[in-house]
Amino acid sequence: MREKNDLKEKLAEDHSAFLKRVFINKERRDEHKIMNDDQFNCVIESIKKYNEQAKELKNSVKD
Repeated sequence: MREKNDLKEKLAEDHSAFLKRVFINKERRDEHKIMNDDQFNCVIESIKKYNEQAKELKNSVKD
């Protein structure tokens, strides 16, 4: 049981760090216009898929 809680906490920490990095990158993108809008939208779609996978993993660990 403790391993599952540790895994949930680690997943939440990783997810939080990932989202912070995405928002920092968005700020840099806005400053330097590194990506065009289509590329950025592709990244956002990838993030949404990652979020869904993270939710599924969290739910599977709850058992």
